[in-house]
Amino acid sequence: MLNKNEIFEKVKIIISEESDIDEDDIKMKSSLVSDLEIDSIDIIGIIQTIEIEFDLERIEDKDFYKLLTVENIVKYIEEKIMSH
Repeated sequence: MLNKNEIFEKVKIIISEESDIDEDDIKMKSSLVSDLEIDSIDIIGIIQTIEIEFDLERIEDKDFYKLLTVENIVKYIEEKIMSH
C-alpha cells in the first residue's frame, strides 16, 4: 500500500504530465486553478488519469469539486485506497 508521500509523488507526476507544469512547482498546498493555473479541461484529464493510475472507481461529480487542491487529491486517494 502506498503512503501519503508516495501518493503525492505520483500525483505530482500526473499533474506535470497532463499540464506541462514542472514537478518542482507542484506543492502539497497548491491549488490546481489559482496556484498552478490549470484549466478545467486539463483538470478533467488529471482526474481521469488518477482514476486509472490508482485503480479507482469513477470519481463522482459531487467529489470532483473537492479535488481542486493537490492535498485534497492526495487525501481522497488515501481514503479510497484504505477502503479497498
